[in-house]
Amino acid sequence: MRPNLFRDKRANSGTTKLKTTKTTKNALLIDGHSVSLEDVERVAKYNQTVALSDLAKEQITRSRGLIDKVLSENSVVYGVTTGFGKFKDISIAPEDTIKLQRNFLLSHAAGVGPAFDRQTVRAITLLRANALAKGYSGIRQEVVQLLLDFLNHGIHPTVPEQGSVFRIALPICEMPFSAFPDKRHMSVE
Repeated sequence: MRPNLFRDKRANSGTTKLKTTKTTKNALLIDGHSVSLEDVERVAKYNQTVALSDLAKEQITRSRGLIDKVLSENSVVYGVTTGFGKFKDISIAPEDTIKLQRNFLLSHAAGVGPAFDRQTVRAITLLRANALAKGYSGIRQEVVQLLLDFLNHGIHPTVPEQGSVFRIALPICEMPFSAFPDKRHMSVE
């Protein structure tokens, strides 16, 4: 059995597991296709709870199944079993695929300048989760759920205005970090 992407031996070392919001009553259900500007405003400004729709779960599961199949068959797929850009022709050993994905996120997680305000971070997080809910990325459902749990529990990473929105993905990599509800704090070693 192949390890899940973004999990390594240090996963869950000293981290606290968030309680997943189970109720979908009154929650905005995201499916990757139908989030409106009004929905973004309700989540960003008024703390509307968010959940994955059944359609999104199906889309994510189907997409992830393709990635698992590619990995189990040792197929050559750009960015999954090969490097990126000029390293596209370099095959990645199965045991190094986790490191490849983690390093990709880290290389795109830089940012500078003042931090976005809380509402903007919430909007970005919702939009990232909604894009992932389309089921085109091969991401695990648990990762998208973690983004929604961050929103539903008021946990917001510091995201610099200039740089990559992949900064939001750092906690997903299960790197050492601390975040407190409605506080703007995160540290990454």
